[in-house]
Amino acid sequence: MAAKNVVLISVDDMIDVSRYRNAFGVDIQTPNIDQLMARGATFANAFTATPICNSARVAMVTGRSPFSTGVHHNNDATIDQVVPATETILGSAHAAGWYTAARGKLFHGDTFIPAVRAYLEPILDDFDWFGGYRGVNSLPEPVGVAPAAAPVAEEEFLDAQSAAWSAEFVRSYAATDPFFLSVGITKPHLSWDVPDRFFALYDRSRIVLPDDGGLQFEDLPEHFKNALNLGGDW
Repeated sequence: MAAKNVVLISVDDMIDVSRYRNAFGVDIQTPNIDQLMARGATFANAFTATPICNSARVAMVTGRSPFSTGVHHNNDATIDQVVPATETILGSAHAAGWYTAARGKLFHGDTFIPAVRAYLEPILDDFDWFGGYRGVNSLPEPVGVAPAAAPVAEEEFLDAQSAAWSAEFVRSYAATDPFFLSVGITKPHLSWDVPDRFFALYDRSRIVLPDDGGLQFEDLPEHFKNALNLGGDW
């Protein structure tokens, strides 16, 4: 059987929309994700290795536990410091004959950082490193992290440009080798400034925080209490 094309889409801080679709008082609307789920297999009982960006991403692309890599927190070592690029899923695909391409947020941090680029370039055949609005950190002056309409047009977003670049890659790919395309989507990671049309989908007065069911966290290690931001308001 010939090897198939692969598109790996990673979405930063996305919740399980099939399980928690109605948990906030309004139905979460994800029509494109719903179409993908309807066309293939959906794993409704899958879990991240850890609820921390850096360690979760390292675990996902290496298949290794944080207890194996030693990466447990965002301030720990980044992937290029602990695992050779050839031992990531992209590196394995590249070595096995897939044409590898990537755009967007692949690992914790930004792919335009020279060290990350140097790490990835040997295992990628096609890539687009940078471009697009990423949130308040992209602006000279912060505008806050609270939900608000974005100060730029939708097509200027990093995610919109990553999606457009990736869609064009799939449409125009004509080589005989199978491709492995990795697309990193930044939202819904903060900051929560998005095009206004997404706010228009919901009646914000009906949105409520879900009941935690009286969960007890006192016996958790301090590391996970910090990760949960206990006592905070987000």
